Parts: sequence; C-alpha cells; structure tokens
Amino acid sequence: MTETNREIADIRTALGAVPLGEPSVFWLFRGEDGDWHVRREGEAGDRTFANRESALKALRLAAVRCASYCLFIEDVSGRFEQECFNWLPPQSRRG
Repeated sequence: MTETNREIADIRTALGAVPLGEPSVFWLFRGEDGDWHVRREGEAGDRTFANRESALKALRLAAVRCASYCLFIEDVSGRFEQECFNWLPPQSRRG
C-alpha cells in the first residue's frame, strides 16, 4: 500500500466513510486567475480555493467517498501527477 493509499484509508476510518460513490476522475489545477480548482469529471463546474493545500484536502475528501478514483494533481511547477485507487488502466477494461 502506498503512502497516499494509507492516508486515504486513515481519512476513511476517521470519517467513518464507506466508499459507496461511483468511480470518478478528479482534477486539481491552478486556474488563470491564480486560484486552485478542483473538478470532478462529469460535473458542470469546479470548486475554487485560495491555496493548493485547501484544494488538495477537499479533493482527497471527495475521493475517499468513491469506490475507485483517479486523481490528476498539478504541482506548483505546473506538472501533473496521477494517483489512482482501485482503478483499472484502460487496456485492462477491454474484453
């Protein structure tokens, strides 16, 4: 289990959260306005945060409610990292 997955498990335990939400893809990115945004694919808008730390906490809290998820997280240099939990790569989903 990776450190991130351990953190997610700890958050679920602390919240008493049961991951019943549908599989989801989330994005954390810096907007042109300089604020940080969290978007869940399929939703019309995104949530805006003044700093990356607050946005990251909100992202993880939303993700722990999902049975599986894939996160695309922008760092301060503009690069994206991908974190997934119970997520099958696209080639694994083909029958």
